Amino acid sequence: HGLEARVPFLDTEFTKLVMEMDPSRKMVCPDAVRNNARGREKTVLRELFEGPNANGDSIPTPVLWRAKAMQCEGVGEDWVSILQ
Repeated sequence: HGLEARVPFLDTEFTKLVMEMDPSRKMVCPDAVRNNARGREKTVLRELFEGPNANGDSIPTPVLWRAKAMQCEGVGEDWVSILQ
């Protein structure tokens, strides 16, 4: 067994902002996960990337709101099933 630490947001101001948010905005709704809709995991973060940026570029909605994949699936390697 091992311990994995992930620290994606080290900015203390960002952390303070998130901690001051209404906790209900950070909750995952099982129906939203099943229907791939708002309320699924990382909704607040996904909302930050909706719409065009300053250059007019945007992330396509199906990509922005798609289901999370395990890290190994994201790179095309299915090591979990190999280990099973």
